[in-house]
Amino acid sequence: MKTLQCKYFVLTSFTLLLILSFACGQDQAQPLERPDKATEIIINFTHHIAGLSSYRVEILNNKQLNLGDITQILRDEFVLAVQQPNQLALIHKKGILAPTIVSNGQSIFIYLPGINQYQITEAPASLNQIFNPKNIAGNVLQQTILMSNVLISNNPDELISNGITETAYINEEKIEGLSCHHITFKKWDFDWHIWVVAGDKPLLRRIEVDVDQPPAKAKLSWDFLNWRKEISPNLFDISNPRWAQRVNQFGQNKLIGKLAPNFKLSLLDGGQMELAQHRGNDVVVLYFWGPNCPACRSGMPFINKLAQDYKDRKIAVYAVNETESVENIKNYFNKSGLKIPAAIQKGYGRPEVSMSYGVEGIPQTVIIGKQGYIQNIFVGYNFEIRNLIIKDIEKLLSGQDIAFLSKPEENASGTIDLTCENINFEPSPVQIDNSMTFSCTLKNQGTSNIPPQSYKLGLLLNNRQVYFGPVALEIPAGKSVQFTVDKNDWNLIINKPGSYKYVLMVDPDDFINETSESNNVLSGTLEVEAAGKK
Repeated sequence: MKTLQCKYFVLTSFTLLLILSFACGQDQAQPLERPDKATEIIINFTHHIAGLSSYRVEILNNKQLNLGDITQILRDEFVLAVQQPNQLALIHKKGILAPTIVSNGQSIFIYLPGINQYQITEAPASLNQIFNPKNIAGNVLQQTILMSNVLISNNPDELISNGITETAYINEEKIEGLSCHHITFKKWDFDWHIWVVAGDKPLLRRIEVDVDQPPAKAKLSWDFLNWRKEISPNLFDISNPRWAQRVNQFGQNKLIGKLAPNFKLSLLDGGQMELAQHRGNDVVVLYFWGPNCPACRSGMPFINKLAQDYKDRKIAVYAVNETESVENIKNYFNKSGLKIPAAIQKGYGRPEVSMSYGVEGIPQTVIIGKQGYIQNIFVGYNFEIRNLIIKDIEKLLSGQDIAFLSKPEENASGTIDLTCENINFEPSPVQIDNSMTFSCTLKNQGTSNIPPQSYKLGLLLNNRQVYFGPVALEIPAGKSVQFTVDKNDWNLIINKPGSYKYVLMVDPDDFINETSESNNVLSGTLEVEAAGKK
């Protein structure tokens, strides 16, 4: 089930990836040179935003994704607050899977509920620096709120004008009684519509983008409401999610932060080693390699030097071979003058230790902390990886935990066994072109409570993912809860009658050890009727 979690996250993020694709061409187009009414309004709007030292705005985001015979609709509500020079809050108030980002001036916090992980790093001196291409916070902001870099940067007119190839002023229109300038422009080969409030306070009111990238079409919109200059200071408070994992890198190898599997292997120069003998005493580096692998040979001198340089500093380094004969390993070590301890895997087929450490490509370097938890995993070898390995070792020697800087609260002693039952599609019977949601029963057959937000629910129709999100319900041991999708956050429209095979899956996060996954899936057939049928 754990592999399904990653699949769901990618599919649910489809519309966000479409937005991200806009930014990929940002540096390829040239700014518009012809000044016209539309361009003047855009410039006035961006200058007005740049002149605000602080503001707060509510944002409603609607995403409509059409996959032919199925249309998925998602809605999210946010509060965006900015206090120059470096305080920021994007708070997800309502919806299924959107992130939260907060910079309080000292630290910046990013929470991604789709993988239930968060980061806390040093805040930049200026909010402009958040939109450095390598900054994860800026990337997440722009994937979540289109034009967020324009709203937050103190030089936004350059950001918005770069890449615009056509502009047009459509009309002055009213949105809920408010007069707004309707402007269209082409940027990165997509047609954008924006509405800017008319008058001496040219604030952004709405953004709409239509995306047509077969096999999907998407209609995306953001409404900006209730602009205010006053901000409650507590918006910038950072509150760690209770059941999430704090990580240094999102989407890192799932073995990171877990207890390293113990093993015993013979050593090349005689004797045996057991990983458990180092627990509580040493940092351990495992270098999975093979003498016929060019990258492995390139990295071996560094690993050998690492073993010698740190041998008196509570660092144990082992070269762990892939399928090679002992004779070949001895010949290579003697020829290369290597002194690193070599732990020997023998036998045919895939070595057991390599399998337990998820080795799919070599060289693979695994760093294990003194308490026996996997701290980091590097695949390949180059100068950057070499420096990162040294940095990680120094951090571990200084007492830092570089994997999960804080672990989620442990469950009470006992077992966990999730199951999903009794799915109901509503309203029933389901008819084409009508909005529908669903509900189901979630049951914990174990003896320990299942925390809220620590498990996800996914729904597939005809092998297409149509729903995925965390569930904010605690399930007591031996009890059931009823889960119903809020129709204001998500609904589905089926455009063609027929039989649709469904698969409903409940998937615990990686830190939850489930006794059985055989009952995590519920399948069946949804019958969809033509309109007006009774």
